[in-house]
Amino acid sequence: MKGRSFPKILVIGLVVLGLLGIGGFYWLSGTDPASLVTGSTKTAPEAAMFVPRTAPAMVSLLVNPDRLESVGKILTFSQKSNNNRIQLNPIKESLLTNTGLNYGRDIQPWLGNEITWALVTPDVDRTPNNGQQPGYFVALSTKNSQKSQEALEQFWQKQVKAGLDIISDQYRGVKLVYRRPFEGEVNDAPSLVTAMINDRFVLFANYPKVMKEALNTVQANLNLSQSESYQKALQELKPRGVGFGFFNLGNWQLVADQAEEFISQKPSLAVSLGINPKGILAETTLITALESDTINPSPAFSKPVEALNYISANSPLLIAGKDLKQLWTDFSKIVSVNPALAEFVDQPIEGIKTLWGLDLPQDIFSWVTGEYALAVVPHGDENWDWVFVAERSENADQSIENLDKIATAQGYSVGSFNLNNNTLSAWTKLTPVVLEKKDKAKTQTRLIQANAKGVHSTVGKYEIFTTSVEAMDEALEVAKTANIITQDPDFKASLEVLPQTHDGYFYLNWLTSRDFLNQQLPLFKLVELSAKPFFDNLRSFTISSSDRVGNVQHATVFLRLR
Repeated sequence: MKGRSFPKILVIGLVVLGLLGIGGFYWLSGTDPASLVTGSTKTAPEAAMFVPRTAPAMVSLLVNPDRLESVGKILTFSQKSNNNRIQLNPIKESLLTNTGLNYGRDIQPWLGNEITWALVTPDVDRTPNNGQQPGYFVALSTKNSQKSQEALEQFWQKQVKAGLDIISDQYRGVKLVYRRPFEGEVNDAPSLVTAMINDRFVLFANYPKVMKEALNTVQANLNLSQSESYQKALQELKPRGVGFGFFNLGNWQLVADQAEEFISQKPSLAVSLGINPKGILAETTLITALESDTINPSPAFSKPVEALNYISANSPLLIAGKDLKQLWTDFSKIVSVNPALAEFVDQPIEGIKTLWGLDLPQDIFSWVTGEYALAVVPHGDENWDWVFVAERSENADQSIENLDKIATAQGYSVGSFNLNNNTLSAWTKLTPVVLEKKDKAKTQTRLIQANAKGVHSTVGKYEIFTTSVEAMDEALEVAKTANIITQDPDFKASLEVLPQTHDGYFYLNWLTSRDFLNQQLPLFKLVELSAKPFFDNLRSFTISSSDRVGNVQHATVFLRLR
């Protein structure tokens, strides 16, 4: 059976956000800018030849930033708004923090059409006991090798005049320049390292060891360009956009003797980023380790998921698809190859089990083999409810009865009542309420109040679960009106861009979900601050998974901008 892939593409979405932060695409919106940034002869990052096959991540901008900046100016003028005011300079300078380099003076005059950043290793000395010391490099293509060489020489001359001890070293025929460390071994000390590669690239690394490994990679043909997964990703995506990313999703705590095992057994993810008249569109490919022996049917849907008919148009966050059981099985396999990611996923699952006695994979996922939709709906300024709509399967009655037993074991009372000609079952807790009698002094009346913590009801072929009676009432009412999520202008705009055939959606309306995310995920505030210019211009974020052929899963990510 084919895996229906939402959580896989949730990871894709996070990757794209990182890619956007480096490229500075956040100001693009409105009219069609694509023609202004096309024309580059690059179809793939040339700097991949410096990236080891085991590198966890590589991200490339395949167009000169100044060309993107000109697009932003045109869009700002056409929109007649200050919302899209260009803010590239702060990004350019922030990327050069603590290097002593100035973008306008040292890089812009010679920069070509490629900027590639690669995380070579998450820990240079591969000794977790002394903390994580990531090793990375940046490769900049040059359109004028003489100017780039002069810029590097002038930069290092200034460092010498400032009294720093600068080393000029030859390695494999390439001149490396870097500062001598105040203590420790030269190769193991962090330092800005530069190298000029013929008349094509200028390389910057944060360790001499990292720079030397990049040069070794080229000459030993152990680079990413020689990777079967990487070549397959290029073939599947045929990059023609402005950005490209490739990510090895396995365990990033690598040692040398794990290299071949890592390459052959771990999944990888590729992202090709382009510009759409309404925002930013990313095509993604997830390549699993082994070819699948299962039959891959066509995508589950050729129109929006019908379960969305019970989701209100004011929902800021939703997930919809088919076959949650198979989805969890496939997602678990992907996560299992990365212990850190597996722990991140397992913690909330175990937390729910400890708190509520609910085993999500067994008690929920196992019987949802048809359509499903999970959404957040707001009630008031600070109140949020969850709505879960699941197509009933042959095991639904037994599984729902088991949920009632779990609720009873947790101290809830299970009862039923009628709401607008629908029979609802509720999980309630009884609490005493004390009322003061107004007609008699110092007398009280004690009442018992039932607070519903969860409600569910069978409606047609679906079972609907909500966290309040109000949310259930809204879900039942919107199904009778046009006030459903598929009629929301923003969500409709996203559907027009995404493939018509699909396996499901993840949709986030950033404008209305920001408060909810910050309430539920305190660490999300840090993420927002780290890429504030992008989030300030983001309107919504939608992911749609599509076809799967063999061990290759495709998905599309659309970011609608203000």
